[in-house]
Amino acid sequence: MEKIKLSSQLLDRYLDGTCTTKERSIVEGWYNEQLKVTSVPFSESRYQVVEDEMWQKIRSKSVTRKRRLWQITSVAAACILIVFMTKLLFFPGISPESIKPSLQTLAVVDKANSLVQLPDGSMVILKKGSKISFAKSFKGLKAREVYLTGGAFFDVRHLSNQSFVVHSGKIKTTVLGTAFDIVAEPGSSEVIVRVIRGKVNVAGEEGSIGDLLPNKKVTISLRTSQSTFANVNAVQEMSWTKQDILLNNLEFSAICEHLENRFNVKITILGDDLKRKHSTISLTADENLNEFMQTLCEFNGAEFTYDQKNNQYTIRPNKS
Repeated sequence: MEKIKLSSQLLDRYLDGTCTTKERSIVEGWYNEQLKVTSVPFSESRYQVVEDEMWQKIRSKSVTRKRRLWQITSVAAACILIVFMTKLLFFPGISPESIKPSLQTLAVVDKANSLVQLPDGSMVILKKGSKISFAKSFKGLKAREVYLTGGAFFDVRHLSNQSFVVHSGKIKTTVLGTAFDIVAEPGSSEVIVRVIRGKVNVAGEEGSIGDLLPNKKVTISLRTSQSTFANVNAVQEMSWTKQDILLNNLEFSAICEHLENRFNVKITILGDDLKRKHSTISLTADENLNEFMQTLCEFNGAEFTYDQKNNQYTIRPNKS
């Protein structure tokens, strides 16, 4: 297949909304091609420029978003993001020194949280307004390291030979496999770590602060370096994870795993191709699961049955 090439003029017309239908198809076809290759990472300052300009463009369109249109509108939004990245990277004015070659950065700038799947299969609920950076692949690395600004809930896949490390400013949280959240809001004078499952070690610049077990919380003052430990109901304190959330470009199996945890149900998916399909769809805080499953299956050419006795959903490709 011939590789799609874009000009700066075509990118400008796409962003201004003056391109033809054929030109729009070319740009969005190019976007789909980019999903198959390594994404281009940015430094924090460069990413902020991209992010601000992208959302200014998107908001100016005054597009009404409905859940059934997420798969269309999310492609357009993501396409605009990649278009800006391309203009910044491959046209004059970009300094190579500003790019971090090993990291990619994701940011939530919408009104909802976002579910992110890391390269190792770990799941992250990224709080609205937050950012997370991580390597494209963790293979061959001593540790799975991510960099967080804001708030996030982590459900980490256990790998006995590779620890998982979250850097949030001066605070480092290390685990092997567990579920916990970190709140490190920009401009805040403290960092909070809470654990639902497993065990984490929290450290500062001067060394280890201590270990946390389930339903334990530590608050670290960034001004005095003092730490305060407390017993908490971690599930209640992490209720923010049940708010509106965008399930962004995730495999069907990852979406169903999130639904299992959120609604305390069992979901069985029949068919490997269906499990690997990618979707983008929003889930509201008061969502009816049956209605959501109907929409999700319609998007992906699937159907479901529900066994009320065993509280289990079974999803399979449509027969037609």
